[in-house]
Amino acid sequence: MKKWYAKLDNLNELQIFMNNSRTLNFGGSTIKRRSTVWKHKATVQYGYRPVMDTQDAKGDLMKNQSNHRRTSILLNPIKPPLWLERSLVTVVLVAGLLGSIAFTAVAASAATTTTLYVNSGTITGSGDTSCSTAAYSRIQSAVTAASSGDTVVVCAGSYIPPSGGIDLTQPITVAASGSVTLSGAGPIFTLYNTTSPSTGVTNVTIEGFDFKNVTGSGYNGVITVGGYGAGDVTIQNNTFSNITDEAIGYHGNPGLSGALGTNWKILNNTITNVTGNSTARDGMFLGDLSGSTIAGNSISYTSWAGIILNGEPSATLPAPEHNNVVENNTVSNVPEEGIQIAFGTKDIVSNNNVSNAGNGGTPVSGRNCAICLYNANQTEISVTGNALTDSYQGLGVGQVNSTLTSLGSGITVTGNSFVGDTNAGVVNNATSGTLQAMNNWWGSPLGPTTSAGSGPGRAGALVSTNVNFTPWCRNANCVAQGPQGRPQGPPAGRPRA
Repeated sequence: MKKWYAKLDNLNELQIFMNNSRTLNFGGSTIKRRSTVWKHKATVQYGYRPVMDTQDAKGDLMKNQSNHRRTSILLNPIKPPLWLERSLVTVVLVAGLLGSIAFTAVAASAATTTTLYVNSGTITGSGDTSCSTAAYSRIQSAVTAASSGDTVVVCAGSYIPPSGGIDLTQPITVAASGSVTLSGAGPIFTLYNTTSPSTGVTNVTIEGFDFKNVTGSGYNGVITVGGYGAGDVTIQNNTFSNITDEAIGYHGNPGLSGALGTNWKILNNTITNVTGNSTARDGMFLGDLSGSTIAGNSISYTSWAGIILNGEPSATLPAPEHNNVVENNTVSNVPEEGIQIAFGTKDIVSNNNVSNAGNGGTPVSGRNCAICLYNANQTEISVTGNALTDSYQGLGVGQVNSTLTSLGSGITVTGNSFVGDTNAGVVNNATSGTLQAMNNWWGSPLGPTTSAGSGPGRAGALVSTNVNFTPWCRNANCVAQGPQGRPQGPPAGRPRA
């Protein structure tokens, strides 16, 4: 199995160079060597720059000179020379009979991507190669001029996008260079697919912006994603402050049909002071995602929740939201849910720090909590390593406007810390099924207190019925547990019997 490098040379002749082989087999036909050069004419589709990739994985395909076209010299696998730097293609050999070899080009030159610059300030040159030579003064103008895969760099300064925001309708990266403030009427960025609006856009990145003093009317989001099935969306390293809508809003499948959003990455964003309205007051609302990661974000002082990860039960969907990871986020001072998982399967909620969640308004058990597993049909949810403090409930399991009759299978709550929660550490509102909440720290080495006002230690956080909490951790680091929940040794100050 050999891989051959190709350089386009003359228009009529294919020359194959080999070091040690006497014959070369292509498509069942054997070509005999003439000296050290194999010469056979080849037919190559005009307009392509072919490279023949035969059967070995050694080396990289040689990139061709952009000004050559029809036929090739194939060289042994060696490091390509520096002058071959453009237009990688692959050609498949389709026939070889005695003195003729036929090729079909199956991929044209790799598309070149462009960086476009936006600068609303002083321009000192031309050429659109840097912030000082930017060709655009408006973000939408650069985005409209961009092609799929391009990057729009927004240079330092303050911008007020037009009413209705900036439309991102194709695979594109929009990134801030320096301190870039975006304000005005939301949404600021709207992601959707113009050719098929219901299916959502793919491969969009928004990075490094300061969204400040953005107003809206609800269910939009400062960054809002339309349709369903939006994939490979990355929103990272942004700040959102003094906004009246969700910072990030994706309301999934409004018609309960189509595909889930896939492979989102919402990373290292800071969201604070979401003053909100009656419909959209969360830090982020993410509906119907799968295989996505929400990590490293800081959310505080919203008018409703911190992070909502929501699914919609429907026979037309492949599954409700699933296989998502919510980790290493900090959520504080939110009146309702700190982190909510609804209709989820196989989700992981780990190593988050949630404080003062769910203490506003009229408390609803299973909803006003640092971490809420809210609504039925949830299975294989892992809640581990989270620090949950000073909330109405540390963790709650409940259902909307009705009784949760059965706890989902495979839900585990372990390695978490429940301290200072005013109503309870853990509440399981399902009428059947036992929640497995073992090896947690309840704020006391003596363990939690049961809902009846008693318990092994009668000192730690309250737990409801239908919760298995033994064994428990004897300290916040959970380095030791008592057997079956019993501390190892007597409490401090109590003599041994």
